[in-house]
Amino acid sequence: TEQAKLEIALAELERRRHQQEAAESSARLRDFIEPAWKMLKPAETFRSNWHIDAICDHLAAVSAGELTRLQIWVPRATMKSLCVSVMWPAWEWTRDPWIRYWSASYELGLAGRLVGQSLRLIKSQWYQDRWGHLFEMEKEGERYYSNDQGGTRLATAPGSTALGEHGHRII
Repeated sequence: TEQAKLEIALAELERRRHQQEAAESSARLRDFIEPAWKMLKPAETFRSNWHIDAICDHLAAVSAGELTRLQIWVPRATMKSLCVSVMWPAWEWTRDPWIRYWSASYELGLAGRLVGQSLRLIKSQWYQDRWGHLFEMEKEGERYYSNDQGGTRLATAPGSTALGEHGHRII
């Protein structure tokens, strides 16, 4: 019927729009940050600033292998943890889902919350519509998750153990 054809055409247009958005967001971390923010903080307005661009540029240099060590020093509550510990790993998995992360914080609860936010972003409909075909989640724990491409994410802190775990990225 005409209605069914119209629905199929609309679904195809939506799929193509998602593919275009995915290609644009995968290309630059900065282009991923704002739509990812909306998934994590839907009631809050994203406010861009030069320091977010600088963080994204430096993290992208790590992703490209141009930097092997990076320290980011910015004041509290300026999106450092969201950019580095939540969004960057999710963004890297849009390109390289086999990357393993070893994430640490001064306190295990905080490390676990950041890992959990990243997992929530990965499981969001927005992310799944664009990159869900690249990997499937295998284990989804509070402080550890993994995908079927070999990618893992571990949260740890001083005094906890991570023996036997290895990461391409240590955050």
